[in-house]
Amino acid sequence: NNEWGQLAQGNRDYDVHSEKVKIAENVVHVDYSREGFAIYLTKDNKLYAFGHAGKGTEEFSKKYGYDKTAKLFDNNYYVDTPRLIMEDVGHATGGTFHAALLNDGTVWTWGYNPADNCGIADSLVVKTPTKVASDVIMVWTGRLQYNSDKYSLAGFDGQYPAEMMNTVIEKNDGSYWICGDGVGTEQKTVSGETEYTVTCSSKFVPYEFP
Repeated sequence: NNEWGQLAQGNRDYDVHSEKVKIAENVVHVDYSREGFAIYLTKDNKLYAFGHAGKGTEEFSKKYGYDKTAKLFDNNYYVDTPRLIMEDVGHATGGTFHAALLNDGTVWTWGYNPADNCGIADSLVVKTPTKVASDVIMVWTGRLQYNSDKYSLAGFDGQYPAEMMNTVIEKNDGSYWICGDGVGTEQKTVSGETEYTVTCSSKFVPYEFP
């Protein structure tokens, strides 16, 4: 699908594209969200993004969406060619929220933050990359299944389990720390399409593997 220009081919449409088209080289990592936003990281530590501008950063949307070449779809701006958004990045991960691990060991997060999963309190959407940790050697983000014995989509038969939204970091000393959904004791009400309550922590706490 290419409704947000997320194939980075200089256009957007409703077609399903089956042919492979080269859009970049010297890429060491790529990630894509279900929201039409994609990132890739190159060998020279540059992070590029494209697709649904509203799912990127505030600067990304303003710089590449509101200029004279603005492209509008469904009342949101989109970017149909890769744009450089960060440098000196050692690793990056994307989804409904995003994290970048810089070469200096700092972690920066942004995006959808209903369970304080970006490591930032009381902000439903973190609009700009914000530093949340240091002395880090690896970072993971995502929706992690829990309370389920199913390991494939087919096994759910259309009934999907609850999901957790977390950021996990590994520090220089080998310890693991986690924030977000299912962490700590704080309860907060999230208002979106529906209202629901989550137990979460915006602060990273030590994580012990089961």
